Amino acid sequence: MNNFVKNLGITAFSALTPLLFFKLLVNIVAKEDVLAAYFQVKAVSTIVFYLLSLKFSDVIYFLKSKSDNSLEQLSGIHFAFALLGFVLAFCFSFTSYFLLPGLFPFISSLFLFISLEIIESKVTLLRLFNQYRGMYLIKSTLLFKPLFFWLFFKYYNVFGDVELKDIYLFEICFVYFLIFIFLARYFKLMDKFFYNIRYLVANKDVLKSTWFANIAKISYDSLPNFLLSLYASNGLYVEYNIARKIYGIIVTGQTSFIQVFNTLSIDFKNKFKNYLYRFYRIMIPANLFGLLIVFLFGDFFISILSHSKYANSDTFIFLIIMVMLSIVYLLLYPIRQWIILNGYLSYLTKSIVLSTLVICSVLPLIPFFGGYLVSVVQPFGQILPIIILVFILPNSLRKRLKMNMSWK
Repeated sequence: MNNFVKNLGITAFSALTPLLFFKLLVNIVAKEDVLAAYFQVKAVSTIVFYLLSLKFSDVIYFLKSKSDNSLEQLSGIHFAFALLGFVLAFCFSFTSYFLLPGLFPFISSLFLFISLEIIESKVTLLRLFNQYRGMYLIKSTLLFKPLFFWLFFKYYNVFGDVELKDIYLFEICFVYFLIFIFLARYFKLMDKFFYNIRYLVANKDVLKSTWFANIAKISYDSLPNFLLSLYASNGLYVEYNIARKIYGIIVTGQTSFIQVFNTLSIDFKNKFKNYLYRFYRIMIPANLFGLLIVFLFGDFFISILSHSKYANSDTFIFLIIMVMLSIVYLLLYPIRQWIILNGYLSYLTKSIVLSTLVICSVLPLIPFFGGYLVSVVQPFGQILPIIILVFILPNSLRKRLKMNMSWK
């Protein structure tokens, strides 16, 4: 079976779990202020998550592109990250639950991001080596999350309304259980734990580039979301986050196919035009069709995936803006991929730093333009580094890039 067809199944599983969980969350949590607090805590914890540069999926991909590591080598590196992350997450989350209950939602949200990154980086690793059986197993297991959420809170509602700490307690218990099973399954990799830690530290260029990329995400992702929570009403803030969540699910589908093409691009490093042809032939028609569907049936999807009261013009406009700009990012993405494949990470890092400064300069306008500005900033933060990158490249590299991006 073609890898693209297999990837459709993975994309469906990736979208289905958050869709079901989000639908249940919006409908089970009766208080709008609890929903707003849930999204606000997520935004703040994401800032810390990116500051710690724990987006390990990017590290895995860069290591594969840079040194062509084997599945066994990268599995050992991933296990080292997973073990450290799980031990810290488990200790801090449950300590805060009993000793610092006021901070529990924030701490558990932060370590929930780290735990989910452990799972997603494993999926990225398996995708790089076309190990779709393992990917299906992980994604299908995650489907139990919305099922258990519904069963737990259907019973829990007998005792009163769902509170913020209850939601996070459920999420961390479910995810930690899955990671514990994973660590037990791969504990044989423990013998090279310290070697893999040293190997990670030795690849400073990869860690530096991913750290700057994650810092940049604060400026266009989590920080604007948090600032919006300070100035917008609870209703508008929830509407934006519903649009953002649906957009995020669309991006999950886009990203899963981008990762397939990333794997393919390693084989076409010296024949980049072949990669371009395959990338644009599939990604442009598919995403334009997706935009048309969102434009025609956006209100319907918002109603189905959240609640009918949020299917209004504001939520729809937020969603359309983000989806349209995501297509612009896809058109420019091969430029970024060419830079990574050819090892020019320093230029990518510089463009990310400059982009972050530009994005930060417009954030003070959020109190005046609200959710509309945040909807633009979120996807534009990915587009701007690529545009800047083209201008800061030396003439010789720019000519090479132009030659590789040409259809002639």
